[in-house]
Amino acid sequence: MFKLRSVAQLLGTVCAATLMSVLVAGAQANTSDEAVKQNVIKLLNDLRAVVDNIASRAVLSEALRTPPPSATPEPASTDKQLREAHDKFKTAWAKLSEYKIHIVSATFGDLRARWREGRQCSAMSYMMSRCEAKASCKLEAAAGTEATAGKPYAQQILCGFDPAPLADERYKGVAVHFACLRGGQDMWDKLAETPGFHPVTGERWVEHRNSSITVLRSNGMELRCPFPVGSASAN
Repeated sequence: MFKLRSVAQLLGTVCAATLMSVLVAGAQANTSDEAVKQNVIKLLNDLRAVVDNIASRAVLSEALRTPPPSATPEPASTDKQLREAHDKFKTAWAKLSEYKIHIVSATFGDLRARWREGRQCSAMSYMMSRCEAKASCKLEAAAGTEATAGKPYAQQILCGFDPAPLADERYKGVAVHFACLRGGQDMWDKLAETPGFHPVTGERWVEHRNSSITVLRSNGMELRCPFPVGSASAN
């Protein structure tokens, strides 16, 4: 966790570098003052969102760590430094602002039944390997005998077996509880350390408003971020 002074120094440095790069870019492109103001406002709002995200601070700090400019730099050198700083900031921001999937839980089988009836199984391991930390994902297409049987997606691989082989396909599916998150490796490490809980707020996912439960019934449907996501999107 950053100390308050470190966070303040980081915020001041990034604000100054970002503002200067926007002004230089606007001047070089003969952009109107109003357009430059709008760009500054947008970048500052984006920056505030990053700083508010505790899990992202270390990543942003590392991405923006560059030596300070000399006291009296040459104009051409300054322009080059500002362009480089601007490019690095955009790269860092893109990494931090890209929402990715976190799988909270996943169940496969006859979704009309209750768990204790034995007609459902946990597909958590498969969905984690298929979707975790990705912007989107789909179920695998059926192959071999499953494809011959007209299965809408590969089913045996979900749990290693089919808990409801005779159930009508209309009632079968993969119920996925997932969330869309953004941040650096430290955030994903925190998720692994405390499964079932939000990495920043510590809330249980079942009580957290920023998560969604949806059902995949074919490999033509997919989970997709960015958040908020009310349900899986279909092609």
